[in-house]
Amino acid sequence: MTSDATSVTFTVTSNGYFDAPGSKITFSTFKENGTVFLQQEAGALGADFWVARGVNFGFAHDNWELQANNLSGLIK
Repeated sequence: MTSDATSVTFTVTSNGYFDAPGSKITFSTFKENGTVFLQQEAGALGADFWVARGVNFGFAHDNWELQANNLSGLIK
């Protein structure tokens, strides 16, 4: 895991996850018009086809929304 003042990056280091070792996901914040937003970027190696399709088609939206609301509550 690496981080700076506005972001944190997690790297998969072992097998047994959706994505292969070396895959990364970064969460960062940015401010626009006085509102702080959470942004997520990921680079997956050897991702499971069905998991990737589900995320790409928005099936993870509710989970991301819940996480964003939890974070928003923590930083207010």
